Amino acid sequence: MQTIEQAADQVGVTSQIWMDWECDRAAPESYHMPLMTGILGIGLPWLVTGQGPGPTPFVSASDVDEIRRELHTATVDAVHAQNRVQELLRQLQNLDLS
Repeated sequence: MQTIEQAADQVGVTSQIWMDWECDRAAPESYHMPLMTGILGIGLPWLVTGQGPGPTPFVSASDVDEIRRELHTATVDAVHAQNRVQELLRQLQNLDLS
């Protein structure tokens, strides 16, 4: 993640100009936009219109680890549920409903 100063420097403007863009007090020239999309990790349509692929929120390693733990737990639960469904279907098939 970059600071405003670093991003502005890469585009070739002052940090005040960058902040003016962020606060809608000014708009970047079109020749700045391709650089901005690369720096921000967004698509040009999102930068111009707010539609399309937007910025990806920062995710920490601990967030990823927690999601992986929850996914593992959910997968185990799903396997147990599927096994239970199969067992119930077998029981139902063994009943003579005729």
